[in-house]
Amino acid sequence: MFKKIFVFCLLVSANAYAFNPQDHTSQIDSLINQKLLENRITPNTPAKNEEFLKRLYLSAGGRLPTYDEILEYTSDHSPYRRQRVINKILLSEAYVSNFYIFWADILRVQRNLPNNANRYGAGEAYVQWVKRALRNNMPYDEFVYNLVTATGSPWDNGAVGYYLRDPGMNLDNTANTIQIFLGTRIGCAQCHDHPFDDWSQYEYYELAAFQWGVETRINPQLRDIVNKKIKQDKLFEGEAQKKKELSKLVREMFEPISYGVKINNKKELRLPHDYKYDDAKPKEAVSARTIIGKEIVAAKDDEKLEQFGTWMTSPANPFFTRAIVNRLWKHVMGVGIFEPIDDYKEDVEISNPKLLRALEQTMKKVDYDLKKFLSILYNTQAFQRKGYYTDLVAGEPFYYQGPVAQRMTAEQIWDNIATLIVPDLDNRKKFHDYERLLYAQKYGVAVKGKTPEEVIQLATKVVGIDARYAKQIKDLNTKSAAAKKGGNKKLEKELRDKLNQLNRERKRTKDKELYGIDFRKIKSSTEYDLPWKKYGKQFVRASEVDSPAPNGHFLREFGGADRVSIESGNRYVTVPQLLNLLNGSLYREIANPTSLLMQKLADYKEDKTEQIKIIYLSMLCRQPSKNEIELFKKELLHDIIWTLLNSKEFVFTV
Repeated sequence: MFKKIFVFCLLVSANAYAFNPQDHTSQIDSLINQKLLENRITPNTPAKNEEFLKRLYLSAGGRLPTYDEILEYTSDHSPYRRQRVINKILLSEAYVSNFYIFWADILRVQRNLPNNANRYGAGEAYVQWVKRALRNNMPYDEFVYNLVTATGSPWDNGAVGYYLRDPGMNLDNTANTIQIFLGTRIGCAQCHDHPFDDWSQYEYYELAAFQWGVETRINPQLRDIVNKKIKQDKLFEGEAQKKKELSKLVREMFEPISYGVKINNKKELRLPHDYKYDDAKPKEAVSARTIIGKEIVAAKDDEKLEQFGTWMTSPANPFFTRAIVNRLWKHVMGVGIFEPIDDYKEDVEISNPKLLRALEQTMKKVDYDLKKFLSILYNTQAFQRKGYYTDLVAGEPFYYQGPVAQRMTAEQIWDNIATLIVPDLDNRKKFHDYERLLYAQKYGVAVKGKTPEEVIQLATKVVGIDARYAKQIKDLNTKSAAAKKGGNKKLEKELRDKLNQLNRERKRTKDKELYGIDFRKIKSSTEYDLPWKKYGKQFVRASEVDSPAPNGHFLREFGGADRVSIESGNRYVTVPQLLNLLNGSLYREIANPTSLLMQKLADYKEDKTEQIKIIYLSMLCRQPSKNEIELFKKELLHDIIWTLLNSKEFVFTV
């Protein structure tokens, strides 16, 4: 009996401390309603279920709900069904896809990283690290700390992509880091005292000193040992040319494992040569010190980056929590409590200061669990009201009588279209350079396991291969030059073709001997496509398209970010966008008999009314009116689809 009572008490205790978003929503709604009352604004009425469902899926999952997901929701008559569907989306792969786009735009994630790093899959490692962090619901403070303190190789720690994204640009990285994670801009102070804020150029350099030692090339100790041995080994005495060739080849051998992040503790940051202020002299060394919140002075060089990460992500940092809650609030409600969301100043107008403080406290209470925080926002009355359709006036505060209705992002529109075509779209993955990454990791392990003598032995063998090819290439060049001089164009072309072929063969042979594979020939895995053979390979979620999408792609045409600057995407409407939907091929893909939508319609061939309802639910997330049913009863299904695809309702949130 005692055991039963004890177990019961444990269950009651566990349930008492279980997370319930409703425990936090009343304060948020109360603060919003109070502000609306003060400004004599009537809050919008509650949204209908179909409006709520559409808005929720777009905000949390980045796409419209599928027909089956709508039926699942409408068949649930529980008073907790809204809370249930919120939890369902936040635990889904749709959430990962959607918030990857959110962070990729902020972090400027690019697969094609500079300086050849992408040849070995470093860009893909970064992409997958961000997605994995979202999938595992890594706490936000841990997420940021892991990014700004990342060291090591891409295959061991994909977060190093944060620094590989901007190699050798440490000063610029500091400005980006503060703008992204602390929500304020200090970049002007890199060149001169900030004209609108209190940051001085000297203070900027003090803050930048924390990250100054970050280097994005890793030279393994083994490489240095091998090079030293080549210089000193008696086997190569008097063979200066061979030593030179061996040293060059050793650099090639270690190239695949040389991209990553390490900290150079001896690297000293100095003021620029043209520094013009009285508080220091040009080229004077600068020590690391924080300039926001609690002052931190770096104690040891080897701990600077860790100190920087700890200071930045501390709940005591007045900028850290405020920046992320305002970002997420804007994502959910359409406009930040202060704007711009990444340019906070002391004189910035905050539309609802009490609300901002409450959101900060809420984020701290949930220990920076982003899914819990978003769940709270989605469960508020404010989010579940009808949308606000009036254009916002620049510079005027907004008090959240309802979420702001706006044109969907490029990624949302693309994903909505792809969802109509491909079943189970969220689980269709495209690993762009993942195999390159795995081969680089395998090669790195193999090389690190070699002795210096084994490395030299392999390099000597490859130098011999190179020499044999060099002789043949030299002979062909001589013959080709003679043919050109003699005016024999046909022979010259034949010799040039042989020369090109020989150069390619030389490269392949060397790479196979060195790496066991030619990295350039590795193709992206196509396994992601096996269950979806009937569907075009281009129809994956926006999060699976190359990062950034190539020029000319639908995503770029509709305002998708170029990932060059922070959040560079836009929602502007253009004529090419209209023409794309009116005359492009996407309509034909939706109307293809193999598309998910057309397969659903095929089950109701004898019931036109039901077909119209399926189209409306799938494309607009609502039932058609009686007038709409009558209007379309005699129209072809393809024409109904085309009409809704080009409607304002298809590309706008509610």
